Amino acid sequence: MREVRPTIKVLKTLPRETFGDTTVLDLIANSAFERLELFGLDHPLLDDARKRFEHGMPDRHVAASKAFGAPVFEVRDRTGAAWRGAVILDEQGDPWLVWAGQHNHFHNQVATLAFDSLLPSPAEYKIRAREEVSARALAWKSDVLGRFVSALQECVRSGGEHTVTMPGISEGTRVSFTVTAEHDEPASDAHEAQHRDSLLTVTLRLGQSASSELHQAVQTVCLPFLEPDPSKVEPWYDQNNTFNAMVSITQARLVQLMADMPEYKEGAPRDVAAATHLHYVGTTFLVDGFVNSIPVRGVCGAWFIPSRSDASGLPICPQCEDEKPAAQAVLDLLRRQG
Repeated sequence: MREVRPTIKVLKTLPRETFGDTTVLDLIANSAFERLELFGLDHPLLDDARKRFEHGMPDRHVAASKAFGAPVFEVRDRTGAAWRGAVILDEQGDPWLVWAGQHNHFHNQVATLAFDSLLPSPAEYKIRAREEVSARALAWKSDVLGRFVSALQECVRSGGEHTVTMPGISEGTRVSFTVTAEHDEPASDAHEAQHRDSLLTVTLRLGQSASSELHQAVQTVCLPFLEPDPSKVEPWYDQNNTFNAMVSITQARLVQLMADMPEYKEGAPRDVAAATHLHYVGTTFLVDGFVNSIPVRGVCGAWFIPSRSDASGLPICPQCEDEKPAAQAVLDLLRRQG
């Protein structure tokens, strides 16, 4: 079963003020359906539907289900005017939010509806298919970045190079890349690491049979994750026509990547300021935040969006370091590597 989706028709009936982000309404009003993205849309009725389907099925509306001859599920917005929504399953068994109304209006009308006429149109299935392709590509890029960061962490811990072999984006394919890391003289202590531009040089080499998708993931996700300024990234092809790239990051940035602290995603504010420091956060959340441009929270409690910050030029957050000291351990590790 797929995630519950709204039809375009039902979105047009919902009050603008009930949406967390009204961009979707503007796109519909301008018929910009090629840019429409409905997965994860922020609306109380959809939030309630997702939670209920995650744990089984929402409550059935008895009268509407009897009239329709198939389950009609009721979902609720428990704030404001207490809107209610009707969710039905299509022929594939996937849930769609197809109708909504304020509490009394909903219960007076829902059993009289011709639900067959409210099912999504062929165009809406095409929009969903396009979104699913995009979501798979984004998830794969996130996987590439996560494995890249893990390989970098392993290089720092054990020295030498680390090769990653993983599934390609196309079914049945495999791709590989190799990461090496060399560092300057480590900073003497955590304080110096926050202010000194001592560097770690990371080299990434793709396998000879690397796909165009892996090239794109490396150049649009992995390298910008380490260094947002493309002028500081040195790409080249060797004599075997193998793609290589070299980028230097500060030891402060390395400390952030090695810290890998727990982080909590709940309660992110709508507006998040650009980061002014490198916050300690779990690697998985740091990668997810970068790829999807979503807020993550450092151990100090500050929220930031990783893709907005020029990470290579920022100092370590002193509050994060006070809460969960990590810098000295990373510097000692570099020192042992010689």
